[in-house]
Amino acid sequence: MALNLRTSDPELRVDDSSPLELLAAARELSAWDDTTRYVADYLLNAWTLRACSNDDPESIGELETVLDALLERLPNAAQLPESLRGRWQGYLSLLAGQLLRLPSADDLKDLLAREQIHKLLQSLPTDGRYLAQSELKDAESYSASRLSQLLGEIADHGLISSRKRGRHKDWRLTERGQQLLAEPNPMRQPRPSKVAAQAAVTANPKASAQRGMSAFKEIKKAA
Repeated sequence: MALNLRTSDPELRVDDSSPLELLAAARELSAWDDTTRYVADYLLNAWTLRACSNDDPESIGELETVLDALLERLPNAAQLPESLRGRWQGYLSLLAGQLLRLPSADDLKDLLAREQIHKLLQSLPTDGRYLAQSELKDAESYSASRLSQLLGEIADHGLISSRKRGRHKDWRLTERGQQLLAEPNPMRQPRPSKVAAQAAVTANPKASAQRGMSAFKEIKKAA
């Protein structure tokens, strides 16, 4: 069902609509009015907060594209009041800052290559339900401080989130964590270390020297 920007309850459309659907609906508007501006802002606010809390790069990228179009490229963009333009520019800044702090694919690969990290992730329910920290697989194998350190490291990568329950803590997989573990071949191989790279050079120094000389000649030729 197409997104209706005149809906009386935009909260109901947060989960069953998307930023691209909002953009399509905005394209059909001959002019923005109070209702359509309110509904669009409500949805963009909710989606921005969710994308940032879930550390979801795909959702962040989609929202950045949609916000840029709403602010600059649509024929009706000039009709947006400055106060609303300022709010949407703020959403863009928030999304851009969140994207910058997300770990790279190499960082995730290194993290998941650690067996203790992977076991902790696999012990959490795949449907996003919370699990008590004490019930995590092999939790008794670590001291409380070490377990908290490991879980904090995973959380910093946007794969899990927590909630407090009295003096206890529960953990769950974020949407990003669920997607990553659902992949048929999760990234489990770490990047080659400097030691491994040095070993490759030592094993065949002649070939490495030839490659280095060829690269030097190409650079000199280009200069």
